[in-house]
Amino acid sequence: MLYGLIFTIASLVYLIVIMLVYYSKEHSKTIQGILYRYMLFSVIIFFVFQIISVFVVYYGLSNTLIFLTWRISWASCILWYELFYFYLVSFINNDKAESFLDFLKSRKFCMVMAIIFAVALFGYFVILPF
Repeated sequence: MLYGLIFTIASLVYLIVIMLVYYSKEHSKTIQGILYRYMLFSVIIFFVFQIISVFVVYYGLSNTLIFLTWRISWASCILWYELFYFYLVSFINNDKAESFLDFLKSRKFCMVMAIIFAVALFGYFVILPF
């Protein structure tokens, strides 16, 4: 079991180092920085819940806990893809918004994509069997 987690734990440690470097430096309050920060947190949530879910499955704890940890893990992965999409859009358009809501309001297609991702997350949690 531990051998299967080595890469995940190493990735989590590497990500924590990246966060330490990111927060140790002075950075501007642009939408790119805000989205990058959100992406870091969503990936950390993904890795932590991946590790927890492997331990829960290995030790045979309750099925509800297994279900919950896997759902949270995959939802954070979907959230990361959404944030990555907006991160790329903000770089391509060289956006100067100072908050995520201002960024979404400035472009109609970003609002449409946010709604599509929200519906996908809702469908993932409510409609799809696991």
